[in-house]
Amino acid sequence: MKTLSFLIISLFLITAIGCTRKNTEITEKKEKPAETQMKDSISFEKKSLVRSYNGCNPDTGECTYIKFDYELMKSGEPMSNFNQIILDSISRFSGPSDTQVAQPLEKIADKFIEGYKAFTKETGDYEIPWFVEIIGKVIYQNAKIITYQVSKIEFEGGAHPNSLLDYYIYSIPEKRILKASDIIKAGSEEKISELITKKLKQMKNLRENESLEKAGYSEKSVKINDTFAVIKEGLEFYYNNYEIAPYALGPTAVQLTWEELGDLILQSGIK
Repeated sequence: MKTLSFLIISLFLITAIGCTRKNTEITEKKEKPAETQMKDSISFEKKSLVRSYNGCNPDTGECTYIKFDYELMKSGEPMSNFNQIILDSISRFSGPSDTQVAQPLEKIADKFIEGYKAFTKETGDYEIPWFVEIIGKVIYQNAKIITYQVSKIEFEGGAHPNSLLDYYIYSIPEKRILKASDIIKAGSEEKISELITKKLKQMKNLRENESLEKAGYSEKSVKINDTFAVIKEGLEFYYNNYEIAPYALGPTAVQLTWEELGDLILQSGIK
């Protein structure tokens, strides 16, 4: 009889514990933040577009071509909005510096090939190939933002190819590209510039009282710019060729951690 009672009590306790665990799991699922659910539902896919002169193969190294490799959202609530904004951004980034109106990437590609054809026809014996490569990719994502990087390397004659890079920080809940003023607290620009200069001096093994000019830079110090990315560690400020240094020195990237930035930025919309 005692054995039977013990078995009944044990069975009751096991059932109760199982129900408690199940209820806890259900509660945890219900309490999952909406922003996290949206992030988990987002996925991306790679796209590619290539145009070449007379159908030549870009891999030969003797081919005039333009190539777009980029990522778009494959699933997720803001998919249509995000993809249109990114395509427009890539379009304006890929065109001339004064380009204001976005065009289909196919049109940009066709114009590039037509431009090369017209140039070779005009010069007669010109045979040096041109090329443009544009790459767009997601480099960081959390529940609130997606940091999208677009880079370009191009050669259309001259001494060397040129490169350019930019970042687009997309707000998932607001469905728009954030401006610097959405992230950098007003009045903190000078202090952040000082932090960037200090970090860059450390990167170049310079003492605090030494000028960046000693390392080949154009100025004694560096000013904050609008080309920065939100990444896991903090913010990364990027300076393209010629922006703060000669071409030979190349582009410069400086990371400031969340701890270093402290209350100089508005973290509520990006973390």
